[in-house]
Amino acid sequence: MNSSNVWTRIKRKPGLYRYNPSGQYFARVRKGGKLYRQKLGTDDLAYAKRKLDDFKRDLDRTDHTKGATSFAAVLDKYEATLKGAPSTLRDKKATILTIKTIFGGCASQPLRNLAPSKIEAFLADRYGRLSASAYNSAFALVRSALDVAVRDKIIIENPVAHLKYRKRETPVRPTFEQFQEIVADVRAQPFNADAQDSGDFLEMMGLLGLGQAELSALGRSDVDLVASRIFVKRRYRVSHSDFPTGARFD
Repeated sequence: MNSSNVWTRIKRKPGLYRYNPSGQYFARVRKGGKLYRQKLGTDDLAYAKRKLDDFKRDLDRTDHTKGATSFAAVLDKYEATLKGAPSTLRDKKATILTIKTIFGGCASQPLRNLAPSKIEAFLADRYGRLSASAYNSAFALVRSALDVAVRDKIIIENPVAHLKYRKRETPVRPTFEQFQEIVADVRAQPFNADAQDSGDFLEMMGLLGLGQAELSALGRSDVDLVASRIFVKRRYRVSHSDFPTGARFD
């Protein structure tokens, strides 16, 4: 097919084009000196016209003076809005710094020029091999930051809105009888001088549902035998695997 016959411009509907090989319609609209393109996802002319009108209205809702705003700048603005526990803030700041560092030149590009597939590929490459929890945390941060860009009229829509959270695997837990057998096996180790203490510690972890950090920090003053209560301060383990060398978070 001759290249001149590939596209058909729809008369009396500026900005609407038909891609002849597939019959699909596309929008091509210039706004604020920039050309915007979008596949309208239909081969029906009447529906394509309505979709084009919607696309133009969305463009009108963006602030074209912010067209050069980079993804990194959006992340910085989102970071300034963060609230929560210190450990949560540290983790989110670490993720933001990781994105800006590893994403490299893409993060410094104007957000409007950054293809959604680039962001999707980065998330898959950097966090796809990690746990579902780690991936979901990074994805949630990126999506929230891009929501800020939408509200600030930098972009029309969130480019990762179509992505889904990864489903967490159901952990395999022993039955109570199996747990008791594990504790008994630890206590019965003949060449472990600390076998009894190790068994006690393991049993306490299982019965109280606490981790090593919480149990290790418990003192006699935290145990109220009269009221049958134990006072526990929840502790979080902060991983520095995502922190670039020399990174500091105050």
